[in-house]
Amino acid sequence: MRKLYNFMILMIGILSTSIQAQTLHYGIKAGYNAANIGGDVDNSKTLSAFHVGLLVEVALSDQFSLQPEVLYSAQGAKFNSNRESNIDYVNVPILVKYYFIDGFSVEAGPQIGFLTKSEDKINGQTIDYKDETKGVDFSIPVGLSYRFPINIFASLRYAFGLSNFNDLESSNYKMNHQVFQASVGYRF
Repeated sequence: MRKLYNFMILMIGILSTSIQAQTLHYGIKAGYNAANIGGDVDNSKTLSAFHVGLLVEVALSDQFSLQPEVLYSAQGAKFNSNRESNIDYVNVPILVKYYFIDGFSVEAGPQIGFLTKSEDKINGQTIDYKDETKGVDFSIPVGLSYRFPINIFASLRYAFGLSNFNDLESSNYKMNHQVFQASVGYRF
């Protein structure tokens, strides 16, 4: 948690020095996650989950903006009717947005995730895997967003997992996150 705190202080410092003349919009968002685990994983199925968080949109010009976010994101996968993996993160994407038509934008950028929970639920029992899951995860989210004239926005995003989150020393098994997100939010 201390790493997350230090990272957020660094990001606030960088943003506050680079956005003196730009327009800032703060916002909240929440939505649906369709999460899965890729890599060497077989027979995994999509896990329905959620995300919720805060964002700041910094207008750099009429067409470009920078949007850092802090999101709590429930991720993982289902394997059968008796087993479900729940791997949750505090994700910090830093997105570049390009407004190509009034209200519509495409967005992409790096994302770092800080592990908060890693557990399997098997036949009603919970097994903790936090010690066998890397504490930091990297991905690239890309998406499409529409901002309505009343400051409500909707977005679709897919996060491509870049890092292997398996931290079991005796295993070469590769595991990465694949998360589709549908969000709604409000800009203040």
